[in-house]
Amino acid sequence: MRTRTTVATLGVAGILALTGCTVDTDTTDSKPKMSPSAKADSHTNAENAFLIASRGKVPALKKIPDATLLEFGHTSCDAMDAGNTPLAVAMKAEENLQIGEANSGYLIGAAVAQLCPKHKSEI
Repeated sequence: MRTRTTVATLGVAGILALTGCTVDTDTTDSKPKMSPSAKADSHTNAENAFLIASRGKVPALKKIPDATLLEFGHTSCDAMDAGNTPLAVAMKAEENLQIGEANSGYLIGAAVAQLCPKHKSEI
């Protein structure tokens, strides 16, 4: 359990090291692209940044519709608003999503950074 906690913590903390929105440097595209269902006027800037950052780092999330991924991000923020720690939310995310501990941590970190920055001090 200690390894899982450490990996999840590093994944969550990793997002804070980033400034703005980045993509995985292993991709062949030089610019991040929104999924076809993501329209500039349908999401806030923070939501668009969350989608780009999440999918840029975790390719498996490209298969998930925008609405589903945004609901997950907002639900994660709601869970932290209710008193859960970012680490506990990341561990629950891994349990449900099965995308790897570091990726789950990164996803929650992206949610904190873009959708509920008031929780940054908890990471």
